[in-house]
Amino acid sequence: MTKGKIAAGVVLAPLPDDCRKHMGRVVPKAGEKVRWTQKRWEYSADAVDRQIDGCAEFYDTQRSRMQSK
Repeated sequence: MTKGKIAAGVVLAPLPDDCRKHMGRVVPKAGEKVRWTQKRWEYSADAVDRQIDGCAEFYDTQRSRMQSK
């Protein structure tokens, strides 16, 4: 039984493309107030946090499916 499980291996679904994207850089614009640069950074950071949460959920789901077999 153990030999059969080892030979079968584990096949995970491909990682979604969003899980490989990096955070966009927020570069201050000439004449832009600091608070607006900060707001743009916060917006980008929130988007990356959602992306990371989605990837973690995807991975956890895949791991759970593999463990239940």
